[in-house]
Amino acid sequence: YLLPLGKGKRFLNSGIGAAILGNWRLGGTHMYASGYPLSLGTSLNYGIFNGRNPAFVTTHEGWVADRSNADWLGSSPYFNAPEAYAPASQQVNTRLGNMTRYNPKAREPWVMEDNFSLAKSFPFTESIRIDLRWEIFNIFNRSRFSPGSTNIQDPNFGRVTGTLNDPRRMQLGLKLYW
Repeated sequence: YLLPLGKGKRFLNSGIGAAILGNWRLGGTHMYASGYPLSLGTSLNYGIFNGRNPAFVTTHEGWVADRSNADWLGSSPYFNAPEAYAPASQQVNTRLGNMTRYNPKAREPWVMEDNFSLAKSFPFTESIRIDLRWEIFNIFNRSRFSPGSTNIQDPNFGRVTGTLNDPRRMQLGLKLYW
């Protein structure tokens, strides 16, 4: 951040230029990932799969609803209609389920997190300074909607009831170094 100006002098080393334009820091973290696969199950307990209750399904195609529509949240569930899977009435404890541990076609929404910080140091002496820091988490306020219950016998199966992440948050901090 030091800009040369003139005969070997530095513009941000001293004076009003250093007080206003110097000692700034900008930082950020970003995390982008595809959504995690969902493990779908039933309320039945077989006692042989260490607590895993695989569902009986007819196909892996057509599980996730089309979310290109802007109002998909209010008008449709996260998962498509029951023809993609065997209805709850066909989930019986006399037959083992055929569902894989994670459905390759059903995933949570993408993870897109952006966090930033802006900080300014105010030096008083060589060993004493104050740092003012402003941090913003989820700066673009992106929502990741929860797919809801993954138990296909649950009446709320796939109903969007909340989010998987927090809304935008900000915090300020003041720190004295000596």
